[in-house]
Parts: sequence; structure tokens; C-alpha cells
Amino acid sequence: MPIKRSTDFSHIVRSMKSENALPLMEWLTLKKEIIYGIGRAYFHQNKEIELSVAQSIQLAIDNIDSYVKDQAFEHWFIKLFVDECEKLRTVDLSDTNKKEMKELLSFLNIPTRQMIVLKHFGGYSYVEISKILNQSEHAVKRHVYRGFKYIRACY
Repeated sequence: MPIKRSTDFSHIVRSMKSENALPLMEWLTLKKEIIYGIGRAYFHQNKEIELSVAQSIQLAIDNIDSYVKDQAFEHWFIKLFVDECEKLRTVDLSDTNKKEMKELLSFLNIPTRQMIVLKHFGGYSYVEISKILNQSEHAVKRHVYRGFKYIRACY
């Protein structure tokens, strides 16, 4: 049964509580482009992204009780995924421009790096990022602006 594009994720949450990940997997299929876009900011190889996704799925199932009903499910899962990417992040040396960008991003503090990745690789708005990372919209804009100012100065 395909996932509806509504904001009601109660069926996914219920199935995850009974350790059934199929509805979550169907939802992830719909969000694959966004997830992989974010993952590519951390990793070059798809297998590394897939490992992060797999670990995020397990983490989501294990911690489904921490999901708050009024919170957007997508934001909750993306936050888990970004945190997993941060943990598993490795340096990729294959493409010079990507290498330089990843190196420059590595010098930023973790919140700033996460915000830049979500904004420019994940395509999220400042408002969405503020909800995902539980920060004010102003703080997100400030971090992104200062992060790019630093990157431009170094590049």
C-alpha cells in the first residue's frame, strides 16, 4: 500500500512500534532524492550513504518512543539521519572540488555544518531546518551566513 503524501504519519509510527519497517521503507523511497542529497554532502560512495540510512532506520525503530506526535516525522527522521552521517563521516579523496568543499565543511562547527548541509545539499528552507535542529530561524540563517562567509574567505 503506497504511503499517502499527507502529514499524518501515525500509521508509520504504529508500524515502527511493532517493529515493522515496511511503511517507513516506502516513505524513504519517496524521500530518496532528499536523503541521498544530504548523504552526498557527507559521503561520496552510495554504500556509505546506505549504511547511514540503514543505521538511521534502526535508530528510528529503537527510539520511536522519543518521537513527539506534533513534531513533523520527516524532520525527526532527518535529524536522526544527519546525526548518523556526522558519526560515520569519513574523508573522501576522489573529486578535488568535492574534496575541498568537504575539507572546508570539516573546519566548521557541527551545528553550522549541519545547517549548511541541510540548506544547500538537502534543499530545506530555513524554517524547516530550524524545526529539524530545534533552533530559531534567525540562528539558522546566522550559522549558514557565517559558515559560507568562512568558506568564501578560505576558498
